Amino acid sequence: MSKSPKQKRIRKAMRDLVVKAYERELGLELTKLEASFTKWHSGEIDCFLLNDLIHEHHDGASRDLWKKYGLRPEMLLPSLVANGIISESEVPDELLTEMKQTIHAMREFQKNWPEDPTEESSNQKD
Repeated sequence: MSKSPKQKRIRKAMRDLVVKAYERELGLELTKLEASFTKWHSGEIDCFLLNDLIHEHHDGASRDLWKKYGLRPEMLLPSLVANGIISESEVPDELLTEMKQTIHAMREFQKNWPEDPTEESSNQKD
């Protein structure tokens, strides 16, 4: 069964917004790595530490983002909006209308979820 023009338009908008979010988050992480290159150029750190930092970036933030953005756009986009990575104003109205309840539910859930879940469990032990 072929998709309607509206469905195709919505899918494309979702993919485009997810790519935009991925670029933003990866850009922030690369900016951190860029600071390490600046320190290396100025002699603050040596090439071995820089190499370790590059590997940490690759095995850490870069890999985490790759996994995150490997999810299907319709599963990921509401979370990106709820977390402010994509603003509601960037989302086409017809798509925002579809996602509004999910975004609201995610925001409500986040209000009640501790920033650091280990902190809550350690407080319960006292």
